[in-house]
Amino acid sequence: MIEREGQLPLLHSVLLDKDNTTSLSFRYWDYEAWIMSKFANEKILLLGIGGATSLQILKKLNITPKKVIGVDIDANELKEKEILNYSYLTIVESDAYTYLNQTKEKFDLILVDVYNFKGYVENIYKDMELLNEKLYSNGVIAFHCLDPMIKYSSFNFRFNELRPSPSYEISSLASLYFDNVYTIPLWTSSLILAEKNELTLFKHINSKSTFELNKIYNWLDKFYKFRISKFNKLEDTFTRFKAPLDYKFIEKEDGINLKALFNALNKSYFKNRFIKVFGDIYNNKGSNDDKNIKIEYSNDTNMEIFFLMCEFMATNEEELLKGKLEWIIDQFDNLKSKESSIAQSYLLAYAKKWDEAIKVLK
Repeated sequence: MIEREGQLPLLHSVLLDKDNTTSLSFRYWDYEAWIMSKFANEKILLLGIGGATSLQILKKLNITPKKVIGVDIDANELKEKEILNYSYLTIVESDAYTYLNQTKEKFDLILVDVYNFKGYVENIYKDMELLNEKLYSNGVIAFHCLDPMIKYSSFNFRFNELRPSPSYEISSLASLYFDNVYTIPLWTSSLILAEKNELTLFKHINSKSTFELNKIYNWLDKFYKFRISKFNKLEDTFTRFKAPLDYKFIEKEDGINLKALFNALNKSYFKNRFIKVFGDIYNNKGSNDDKNIKIEYSNDTNMEIFFLMCEFMATNEEELLKGKLEWIIDQFDNLKSKESSIAQSYLLAYAKKWDEAIKVLK
């Protein structure tokens, strides 16, 4: 829950400050804005509006979509707060599943970002046949997947046995109904992209934009193109998520993984930092269900550097800006893997060093 004084509390949303000069959130709303920018001249369905953070980002990037239909069960409450004043946005107050079953319209892009207080709204995320029916022949589905497990894939680390992942669960289901399924892992979430017909997705993401774009967007575009891969790459690390996609089950599995990370840290300094950021893993995070899970090394990033990135994602901005960010960036200087380049580029962009952040993505 994100709450600001005098404003509506928004679940899974942030309200970007008016003086936000970066235009980005450096969280999952950026990849939502990015994929919508690729379909800006076509018809978009946004399932789950929240505070419309992704639309705020598009506005700051001077990108105006042609038509977006936004569906949210709390839409009228949001309209009263004057959060959703976008000329191209048609707002529908409904739960997403009811809307999909009743509408006769079809779309070029459907972006699914629907959660409640328990976790994923699974009937939306798992009814691939219904979603497929609501696409035009060259349409694409984009799923925002909350997935703290995906950070290990982002650095190409593996465990001594396959671990359950919400991203892999949704990708596997999508692969039964769509020609191709791709993943873009971030750090604690991923964007799953499923195309109805082959080559549709890359035709869109590689098309020339009709908007005047700045170097912030150029970095964003290059960063997410650099991240994209076929979903079956996840098969080396993950398995299907057999439990319901509820926060309590996701947290339990994340706790087991975090315990493996804690055990892999050799230096007491990092172990103490871990406890400060994530708490006492043995008392709070699935200590009775660890099954002797261990992390195996698969690239040039050592466990301490990996932890620094995890800490970066979990620590508030004020603490990060106290001289620590530059030091973390420097730790990646001598690393050559694709995963390390992606992490360093992300950190450089966070520090607003856009030219350097773009240059790293070779």
